[in-house]
Amino acid sequence: MAGFKRLIPPGFFDSPPMRKALAQQDFGSVFGAVRTETGLSQGQLAQLVGLSQGRVSEIENKGHKVTGLSLGARISMALGIPASTMGFWSEPGSLVDEEVSWVYRRDFLSLATATALGSNLHPELDRLGSALPTRVKSSPRTLIGANDIEAIEEVADFFRRQGLARGSGLYRDAALAQLHEVRSYEHVECSAVLRPWLWVATAELAWVTGWLAYDVEDHDAARRLWSYALWAAGQGADHPRSTDLSVAILLDLAHQALHLWRPLWTVPTRVERDHQQRMLDDALRCAQTAAVTASSRRYPVSTVTAAYIASVTAWCWAARGDAAAVHRLIQQSQDLYAKVDRSSLAPWAAFITPAEISAQHGHSYYLLSTHDRDHAPQAVQLLSAAVEGHALAHARSKAVALPTLAGACLQAGDHDSAAVYCDTAIEQIGGLTSRRCYTRLGDLNRIAAQYDRDSLVTDMRSHITDTLEAK
Repeated sequence: MAGFKRLIPPGFFDSPPMRKALAQQDFGSVFGAVRTETGLSQGQLAQLVGLSQGRVSEIENKGHKVTGLSLGARISMALGIPASTMGFWSEPGSLVDEEVSWVYRRDFLSLATATALGSNLHPELDRLGSALPTRVKSSPRTLIGANDIEAIEEVADFFRRQGLARGSGLYRDAALAQLHEVRSYEHVECSAVLRPWLWVATAELAWVTGWLAYDVEDHDAARRLWSYALWAAGQGADHPRSTDLSVAILLDLAHQALHLWRPLWTVPTRVERDHQQRMLDDALRCAQTAAVTASSRRYPVSTVTAAYIASVTAWCWAARGDAAAVHRLIQQSQDLYAKVDRSSLAPWAAFITPAEISAQHGHSYYLLSTHDRDHAPQAVQLLSAAVEGHALAHARSKAVALPTLAGACLQAGDHDSAAVYCDTAIEQIGGLTSRRCYTRLGDLNRIAAQYDRDSLVTDMRSHITDTLEAK
């Protein structure tokens, strides 16, 4: 807007003439000096301080006094006059004063006016972000019904789909806030018939929130969330979904342990070796516990979950280099997935597409290739099918598979394809908010170090390094 030409410089109100004028409550001199410094018209200044133009003219030109402490405080806040120069103990209505409600702040309209007109004169404009609410109060509820539980399921499904499409960085905190709200329903009245369903819906939201934390490499938070989800799913054991959900949580814990294991590609120290062994043991125990849970609950697991148990257990044995166990488990997984009726899959299992199945099995052969490169061609074949088959809705799934595919190509001796997949991975990962994708790039860099004699691989590693440093 015309007139706002210059900002009030730091220390403006600390000059001797201004301090004298303020000490005498001579706002006529203050208004004139401010308008001269900033280029504000009388009308614009009037809008900013919440007075009429005529009143500003009388104060500035006729020496009319400003009477009343509240009006003086409002003007000082609007113009950013330091509290000390006005004789105030603290700035009235300051953002740091949490006792002042924004509903009753006397200077609120001045603040809103300064914000809307782009004056940049109000002292608190740069601090509005820090004034956002930090705590969300739960809405008091007296009764939970079926519609509420369906809403929880829809929220969990939303966060699941967004994480698969865009990565978890933008959604993890929002999901956690939703989970805290839903947890407040634990002791609210709910019929005995609906209570197990409520527990399972709550567990599913916690499970998804844990996955979002895992995707941004917040592993401590992920384990805390999955532990709560596992407990909540157990509370809902009388619901048919409870068994599938409990198993899925345990399999994600196995997945996380394998992610934290990762091949080092260098001679490990004793500490690294102990960590590696612990993660391998944790992964296998979680997968085995999932299998026991699947066969010991009131309700049986679905076929798609049984197939996923076989896939994740195959990863555990692949990381140990047991090719025979991997072949057997992948065959078992393939046989079970072949029996799944995809037209009737529940929303929580909708991510199990042919591309996802290829990725699961390809990852096993990739892990085997870290022990024996003869398995690399099979990994390349399956991971290529996964990358080509992932839809846009699963962009993160595709991006996280690309570095692994590039690594498998290196293991198979196809450096040209590895470089192409690496470039594609960097391009696609840059459009997501998944830290785990960047971790996979770091893994690829360590694999590529074994083949750095090739200038093509050297260039590829340089591209990866630049990307990781810039993220």
